[in-house]
Amino acid sequence: MAPSVSHVQHLAGLLEDECRRRGVALVPGQANHVLRHQARVLAAALHISESWALRSYLDEDTVQRLAANLVREVNAARPVREIVREHVLGVELEREGEVEDVRQAGAGRRLVKGGPD
Repeated sequence: MAPSVSHVQHLAGLLEDECRRRGVALVPGQANHVLRHQARVLAAALHISESWALRSYLDEDTVQRLAANLVREVNAARPVREIVREHVLGVELEREGEVEDVRQAGAGRRLVKGGPD
């Protein structure tokens, strides 16, 4: 018995929301792809079907941990000069009273096929 589409969509939405809350916006369809990949990895490791892995092993707690790991990996892959540039730009704009603009711009990072843009 395959997991319901609404269950997978619910988990994908949760993954998108959790990543966005942590400062990384996923491209459309990326959360679904990540969940399906995790199900394939689990299925291969445990010698079970992918649908069983999705139903039995990927729950909301697992998705939250997956989001934390995904965001950590994306942030670790960011070039140092981008981080320094954001910091320096943030300091300059803070002096001009435009702190909110920098925070909003920094929240716009996107994950595309496993890496930051």
